[in-house]
Amino acid sequence: MVAIHRILCPVDLSANSQTALRHAVALGDWYDASVTALHVFRQAPIVDSAAATLGGAAYAAPITLSEGDLTALKERVAAFVADIAEAGSVSVQVCEGLNVRDEILREAAAERADLLVLGSHGLTGVRRLVLGSTAESVLRHATTPVLIVPAHAPAVPSTGVPFKRIVCAVDFHAESYRALRYAFDLAQESDAQLTLLHAVQMPAVHAGAEDLTYDTESVRETVMRDARARLDALVPESARAYCTVQATVAEGAAHTAILQLATEVEADLIIMGVRDRDAFDVAVFGSHAQAVVRAAHCPVLTVHQE
Repeated sequence: MVAIHRILCPVDLSANSQTALRHAVALGDWYDASVTALHVFRQAPIVDSAAATLGGAAYAAPITLSEGDLTALKERVAAFVADIAEAGSVSVQVCEGLNVRDEILREAAAERADLLVLGSHGLTGVRRLVLGSTAESVLRHATTPVLIVPAHAPAVPSTGVPFKRIVCAVDFHAESYRALRYAFDLAQESDAQLTLLHAVQMPAVHAGAEDLTYDTESVRETVMRDARARLDALVPESARAYCTVQATVAEGAAHTAILQLATEVEADLIIMGVRDRDAFDVAVFGSHAQAVVRAAHCPVLTVHQE
């Protein structure tokens, strides 16, 4: 059983982080977990022009927040949280540092957080390909499961079940099995519709290969059938008793299949396993995980290897 006791939600006081915080609060209510809103003030290094001229260090120690400024910032963050959550339901933490990602990960370790919830920018066009340096960097380095909430995500219910239609991508590696445990737990807890998806990308038959001695279509059917059987075998009877589970095998690029299925079933959550926290671009399905997180219209939960 997946346990979520402590949720950490970094906020930058933007509309994007408001959306993320609402999801964090909904999950906190559902799991009876504590929720902490964390704001990190980024310290800008101060250029020491005199030292640089003399060939010395170009940067001096950054100026930190004064006690009065820190108090004012805490009040501002508290007011931001109060607009979203009931009094006392979310604790507020403010810290400062040169690297926002490092401060978030440090606080996650100190709080022993079970889940990180972050908002993404929800930009359009070319800029939509960028989550934001902080969110992307946290995804690359976190060991804690991370829920990325796009700015355009559907509103989360103020009470009751936060997710009712879940898509879980499975590539039959250990990381996706851990993600599957989260999917089953969330689905059973909320009596949700869970769809398991495995994407198969068949090799292209190049021109001039007409003399192949095997039946390409027969191979395709066998691969698809075997994948479907493996997916079905992953579903315990206990899960079927508490939620609706479907298994789907799609042909094509994994990220395309995941996003298309999520749209078709109107998913309010996508769950994926991440193979290597230090190289998110070689995550489950290769670089497809990045494409899903960046383009999804619903929250995406990434579960890292243990």
